[in-house]
Amino acid sequence: MRFQEKLFCGIIDRRKEYKREMEKTNRKYQAYIQILKEELHPAMGCTEPIALAYAAAVARRELGCLPDRVVIGASGSIIKNVKSVIVPNTNHLKGIPAAVSAGIVAGDPDKELEVIAEATEEDSAKIKDFLENTPITVEHLDQGITFDIVLTLYHGDEYAKVRIANYHTNIVLIEHNGEVVKESEVKGEEEEGLTDRSLLNMKDIWDFINTVDVEEIKEVLDRQMEYNYTIAKEGIRGDYGANIGKVLLDMDDDNVKTRAKAMAAAGSDARMNGCELPVVINSGSGNQGITVSVPVMVYAEELNVEKEKLYRALALSNLTAIHETLMRVYGQPHASQIYKVIKSKTYPLNVKTYKRQDKMKRFSDIIFENAEVENPGDFVEFLDRNKDKTKNLNSMRAAVIKEYGNERGMKYYTLFKPHFKVISAFKD
Repeated sequence: MRFQEKLFCGIIDRRKEYKREMEKTNRKYQAYIQILKEELHPAMGCTEPIALAYAAAVARRELGCLPDRVVIGASGSIIKNVKSVIVPNTNHLKGIPAAVSAGIVAGDPDKELEVIAEATEEDSAKIKDFLENTPITVEHLDQGITFDIVLTLYHGDEYAKVRIANYHTNIVLIEHNGEVVKESEVKGEEEEGLTDRSLLNMKDIWDFINTVDVEEIKEVLDRQMEYNYTIAKEGIRGDYGANIGKVLLDMDDDNVKTRAKAMAAAGSDARMNGCELPVVINSGSGNQGITVSVPVMVYAEELNVEKEKLYRALALSNLTAIHETLMRVYGQPHASQIYKVIKSKTYPLNVKTYKRQDKMKRFSDIIFENAEVENPGDFVEFLDRNKDKTKNLNSMRAAVIKEYGNERGMKYYTLFKPHFKVISAFKD
């Protein structure tokens, strides 16, 4: 029996007796429900640029007018994660200044991580105009906080400042012309105001998901299913990034394991490449929110699982992801020490750049490894020699047959036909 089948079968029917039932009066019962509500909320696009847009919208409301100058302070992790990400509803603008401009011009701060969800085509033009005509400075911020944003909007002699620290909606400072409107203490890497995550452990998570009254978690999980499956389907339908989901389905769409991976990959490709649909996040990450939910839904559909059991499986998947892996491997005391050390340091990232031929080799090797067609060993060289033909299927078919003969050539052509568009896009 596959693991996923064991997982669903292991989640009991609530009508049967469960010996380790977690009572509603148990502190952890209510805490686990609250953790799901705190973690599983909607976000538009990659969450870091949306957090910047949210800070900008709050600062714009406090300033009371469009600024004539903007200064953005951001920690290294924010700069790294936002630099090349497309900001939704901006006609594919990228980066920190674009995210902040979107929040200033078209943001609704009351919507938090859906702050620019209702930005229109007309707003997109205004965002671009503001971005091109307003001085915007980005500065590296190092205050010992991994997730840290300090945004200051100026208009003449007036200013409004907003700081977000530790997690995406945690506003710890609002300041207007020297007057502190709101201020909270920033306690290292703690997420102030949230339910204690140290209450999570696998034994109690298992007891909880098997005995929880599904009605108490249904609303938050329904939203996760609706949002995340919708963007996964859009990722399959549209043309986003590397189209990994489509590539996987082209290889083996009859395999539920492949479909589960493909749907999750498609959702991530879509949200990272400008799709304007929201996702429900997990642990502050949209990609993690997709990963913990979409494959579960795909397997549930394949196994014809009843809805109540699906809710319990999703609760298990979400809470397990929230419960940090280090805690499960090393235990609470050691894991906390390891986590703090990792979070407190900056590590150099050596980026390796691949040549076009290297990309083609890695890509074609994956295709051959997942097909019952023998790799001729020189197919990458063939593709490189015929790179000008990959956009024309007829020309490519003729070239393959000429190189490998009719029988072998047609096998290679049929195998690679869905992928020639991707191959043609590879560049040095």
